[in-house]
Amino acid sequence: ILFDVVNQTINSPQNFGRMDLVLGMLSLSFYIFANFSGYCDISEALAMVLGIRSPKNFNSPYKSIGFGDFWQRWHMSLSMWLRDYLYIPLGGNRKGRGRKYVNLLATMTMGGIWHGAGLNFLVWGGVHGIMLLVDHFFNDFIWPKFVGVARWARVAGKGLGWFLTFGLINITWIIFYPKNMGVSIKYFESLIWTGETRVMLWSSGVVGGLILAGILSIGGDKFE
Repeated sequence: ILFDVVNQTINSPQNFGRMDLVLGMLSLSFYIFANFSGYCDISEALAMVLGIRSPKNFNSPYKSIGFGDFWQRWHMSLSMWLRDYLYIPLGGNRKGRGRKYVNLLATMTMGGIWHGAGLNFLVWGGVHGIMLLVDHFFNDFIWPKFVGVARWARVAGKGLGWFLTFGLINITWIIFYPKNMGVSIKYFESLIWTGETRVMLWSSGVVGGLILAGILSIGGDKFE
């Protein structure tokens, strides 16, 4: 169901209303997770048959609060490769905060290009780099000032952080998945400027599939 919804909305976003496009975006997020995590599970299982214990590659990434947390949970082998062979050789965080921010942006931009030569991968990597930069900026300068605030405020802040992180990750997948940036732009234009719904995807099947995918993606290790 999710695959059909993704293809329909990505290929013809002008035919759908705003709610349908939001459902398409959510469907894409869970479809990509199931795809990446699924083949990693298969490779881990095959390795275990041969007596090899391979490292874990996903850790409930859609639970993340902030993009730094996301990249510690998502495609962890890629994250470690980017850290060891790009971020650290560029200087890492050893030359001050300003240089650290530049290195983060450069590392994620190059990590985007690693996925392919298309402009969409370059933009996707750059956006993730900017989000990581913002994440580190808040950790360096903003959050330390809230150490003494009430517990309810910290819990509310974490809830808001999760909501914003998950929402932005959904948006960036619309940049990552299509074959070119023109398709992504068309999707965002339809999402913002859409008129009345012409084709309805809102059904118990789609919603049920999204709920199931959400449970599987944030439910913990036993689902992954």
